[in-house]
Amino acid sequence: MKSGGHKENNMEQTIVILHANAYNFKDDSGKLLQGVSCHYLLTDDLSPQIISETEKGIKITKESLKPDKISKIEHVPGIYKATFRMQAVSNGSPRLKIDDIDFVETLFQ
Repeated sequence: MKSGGHKENNMEQTIVILHANAYNFKDDSGKLLQGVSCHYLLTDDLSPQIISETEKGIKITKESLKPDKISKIEHVPGIYKATFRMQAVSNGSPRLKIDDIDFVETLFQ
């Protein structure tokens, strides 16, 4: 089956990165693990959120980014434009994953 005609469906979203930590280590089997552990909000709207009577606030998302993305994370906490791409997870269902980020502005000025 040819992949010619397949078109990437990327989505852009403004996010707030709260914490980022680069990692580089070998697991118990000796496999090298590298990346950036990133905690972020999937919004830049920090106004009070009331989802229901029993749920309030903004959920924090955690994701591992490619190792080179640490150099693009300039200010934390900060507002970034994230480009997401669709990726199949182990059970075959689709999941949005950050493909790239660009700094927009600091959160507190």
